[in-house]
Amino acid sequence: MAFVTLLSYGTSVTEILSERPTTTLVITTGEVGSSYGSSSSSSSSSLSSPSGAIAAKSSYPDLFEEVRIVCIVLTYADNRDKATHLKATWGKRCNRLIFISNQDDQDLGAVDIGVEDSHDNLWTKTRQAFSYVYENLLHEGEWFLKADDDTYIVMENLRYLLYGYDAQKPIYFGHKFTYDDNVYMSGGGGYVLSKEALKRFIVDSLNNETLCLKAQPSSEDFEIGKCLTSVGVMPGNSMDPIDYTQRFHPLPLRDYVQPDAMDWLPGWLFNRSLEPIQTGPSCCSEYAISFHYLESKDMYLYDFFLYRMKVHGIEKQLRALPSKISSEIG
Repeated sequence: MAFVTLLSYGTSVTEILSERPTTTLVITTGEVGSSYGSSSSSSSSSLSSPSGAIAAKSSYPDLFEEVRIVCIVLTYADNRDKATHLKATWGKRCNRLIFISNQDDQDLGAVDIGVEDSHDNLWTKTRQAFSYVYENLLHEGEWFLKADDDTYIVMENLRYLLYGYDAQKPIYFGHKFTYDDNVYMSGGGGYVLSKEALKRFIVDSLNNETLCLKAQPSSEDFEIGKCLTSVGVMPGNSMDPIDYTQRFHPLPLRDYVQPDAMDWLPGWLFNRSLEPIQTGPSCCSEYAISFHYLESKDMYLYDFFLYRMKVHGIEKQLRALPSKISSEIG
């Protein structure tokens, strides 16, 4: 079904579904923080990765400037406090952060796009959000992240994933679901479109009723997945290449890490996830990107453990940047 449409755009489905940048590992004795490099005084040593690759890199380019991401957060006026806490934590690491709401709020950075807030209007709101960004903020990024106001994003790890990919190719990333022979990304776990993917969605798909459902009550993540597929946008592989664990998560971390989590996680997570779900202490990628259904206090908790807390005597292992993918997509 959808795959036939993909092939008509001249792209090999199996190529992009399996394609991911080569990743290597590097150990550095420099301080590990929110930046990507170590100081010139840091020493590094090579380490063989499970794939046999060798890394001996001790510094990185400035990925904040090289992988520019516009963050689009769906919220509403009654959730202003929650949006404020998001802005104070991971939102400040976006190249541009914009809240899509039902009320303008200059201090927060929220824009009223004229859609009444309700769950039934979520697909309408998502369509309008991307249309607004395309018309007003396209020049501010190469990648366009959609998240909810209860989603936490590790922006550095997202840039690390995206570094190997060309934003001029039609691709998007997230936690991959499948339903009714369609592949799409979990809305709650966040998904990110390349600039070319956004252009195809707005220009080629959005107003074509044969390709993209008109605004009406429906699941926004499922519908945008169908719209993107219809114009040859590929669902990229975001699984960790070292241990094949998930990087985007539709649930909070606490739901995955307990040893008995497999017994009580919701059935839809297993039934719809295209790739395997792991639980317990090794449930998630060391370079995890997103978690969903967080309270405001969780935003600060995640921020503390990720960016402030250190464990004396434990050095961090850093992976070298992935290689750029050279094959043609789209």
